[in-house]
Amino acid sequence: MIVRLLILLALAGAVPRLAVAGTTCHEIAGQVSFNGLHVVPESPAVGDNVELQFDVSAAVYSVTAVSVDGASPFFEGETVLHGSVQPTFHLVAAQAGTAMVQLLLTYGTEDACTDYYGHTYYREGASHTVTSEQYTIEITEQAASCAGDCDGDDRVSIDELVRGVSIALGGESLDQCAELDRNHDATVEIDELISAVSAALSSCEAATAFAP
Repeated sequence: MIVRLLILLALAGAVPRLAVAGTTCHEIAGQVSFNGLHVVPESPAVGDNVELQFDVSAAVYSVTAVSVDGASPFFEGETVLHGSVQPTFHLVAAQAGTAMVQLLLTYGTEDACTDYYGHTYYREGASHTVTSEQYTIEITEQAASCAGDCDGDDRVSIDELVRGVSIALGGESLDQCAELDRNHDATVEIDELISAVSAALSSCEAATAFAP
């Protein structure tokens, strides 16, 4: 009587189905295609903020994680994302050279099962990891630039010096003149302002000596 009751409840969906004798299951296979990598900027230099935009087509039950292999030591930043089908990694170019990167994608599958009574149900299946081909990224050394040359015209104007002082005092964002930050510590220091003044009085050659 109890067994019959449990069977009736299982058929009605009131209790979870178990894999009993006579149950057959098969994995619903997933399909993943790697369609390429877009690097922004296309030719990164040391110190650049770089986006690695992977083009992926995934017909799967779920994407568990994606990660970039081969990024270190050429790039710094987070190289693992979770649940992203079209992953974009925001990194910083840290070392000149040739980086050979590839994307690893881990996905979950679903099993379709048929029980002893011919009823079909689904359950979570196994996980699989697939790997893209290797993509080549060339990172160059940062070109010497002129301290305080905010607009890239190879000279430092009075307006740019005034802007530099404002940035040093916290009145403006460093984004307004990143060329002032010669040691890349996200601040503008006295030495860096002096380099900008030297470039304004003589030439940009006097300021590049302070560049890393």
